[in-house]
Amino acid sequence: MDSLLRHWGLQGYDVRPLTEGTNNTGFYVGDEYVLRIHRNAIDPVYEHAVLRSLGRLSFAVPVPAPTNGETAIRGELDGRPILASLSRRIPGERNLTVVHFQRGYLDAFPLTDAELSAVPELELPREATSLVHWYGRYLEGQTTAAGMAERGERLLRVSAGQPVEGRALGSRPSSS
Repeated sequence: MDSLLRHWGLQGYDVRPLTEGTNNTGFYVGDEYVLRIHRNAIDPVYEHAVLRSLGRLSFAVPVPAPTNGETAIRGELDGRPILASLSRRIPGERNLTVVHFQRGYLDAFPLTDAELSAVPELELPREATSLVHWYGRYLEGQTTAAGMAERGERLLRVSAGQPVEGRALGSRPSSS
């Protein structure tokens, strides 16, 4: 792990597991940073550009730290080639794994009406990025054609303004 962290000038940090998802594995690096190991070969340039643009919202989002002009680096971990990015840790309790704008952000963070109305516009690039990630996984034999078809269907539903995950795009979470 130290060889990866050296790209950002970090050494000797305590590295602890954070999350393990379909596309990424996350690690706390000390109490200041989060390291993401991207599980496919697709460079997350577009995803990182979206995160940088979200910096104007009323809540914090992880913004990848550049190193040598790049926000993701290729390296090796446990003898396998990987792609990694590093962000500053956002202070607060970790009691929610944000998997999806609808299921995660809207349930956890209060949004202004203007921000809420932007969610459908954010949903489309998010689903398109997800499809690209899944295509990388498909090329590497990590998912099936059926998995790709499911992601394609999700993207088509979002582009048609249809609900995904049981809630209409841009709607407030129900209070139960």
